[in-house]
This record gives sequence, C-alpha cells and structure tokens, in this order.
Amino acid sequence: MLKLKQELTLPAVGLTGFETPLTEDETAIQDAVHHFAKNVLRPVGQELDKMSAADVCAPGSP
Repeated sequence: MLKLKQELTLPAVGLTGFETPLTEDETAIQDAVHHFAKNVLRPVGQELDKMSAADVCAPGSP
C-alpha cells in the first residue's frame, strides 16, 4: 500500500565543505546583493502583492 505524507519536507541543502572559500570581493558582492534584496526588492514585492494586476502594470507602479 502507498502511504502519503501529510506534510512535504524539503531536503536540507547547504554547504558541503568541498566549496572553495569566497574571496573578499565575492563576499562583498554577495553581501551587497543580499542587502539590496532585503531592503529594496522585498518591500516592493510586498507592496506589489497587495495590488491588482492592472495596478501592478500601470505606469508609475513600483
């Protein structure tokens, strides 16, 4: 008999230890991208989620 799980669990994905360390420049770029996503993209995305599709596509929309 086939048993289905009640909840989907995703596999743990992370560093394996075989990756080469990031350079200072790579770390700085990664930090800048994370900062931009957190402080710019996420708030705009939350604002757009509350809008209708027509308002999202309207001129002047964020």
